[in-house]
Amino acid sequence: MPVTRYADEDRPDRLSRRVVVSGVAWVLVAAAAVVGWIGTGEAGSGAADAESLGRIQGQLGESAVAAPSAGVPPVLLLVVAALLVLATVGLLARRGVVRLPLVVLGVAAILLLALAGRWETLPAMAFAVVGTLPLLTGATHRWLTSR
Repeated sequence: MPVTRYADEDRPDRLSRRVVVSGVAWVLVAAAAVVGWIGTGEAGSGAADAESLGRIQGQLGESAVAAPSAGVPPVLLLVVAALLVLATVGLLARRGVVRLPLVVLGVAAILLLALAGRWETLPAMAFAVVGTLPLLTGATHRWLTSR
């Protein structure tokens, strides 16, 4: 076999580049979920928000500001983010069974961000695609199943 700069990419004793790219993308999905959780006001105090809301509604009328939606508990974003990080650690530790849970958790994070009306939904979708595609390659499957 000729020696190229890619000759040792699929060596079983090294961390696969595809898995590293996928792992970084899943951690970024988790980070987007944490930023979404922080942005919902769950992480900080809501007293200033209620005061501002009352002042704006007093000046512009009740219909000027929509009431906060209680569709999804924001703490779910934090739970899904923690599970995403744990599953990513499992992926980097060659646990091939976490591939499907990673994708499911990523989709759950995206849905929760979308239901909360957060802008982080779009970058999380892009990171989820980047995280999923390397998991579909044969080289990743070979690396995960080799010991």
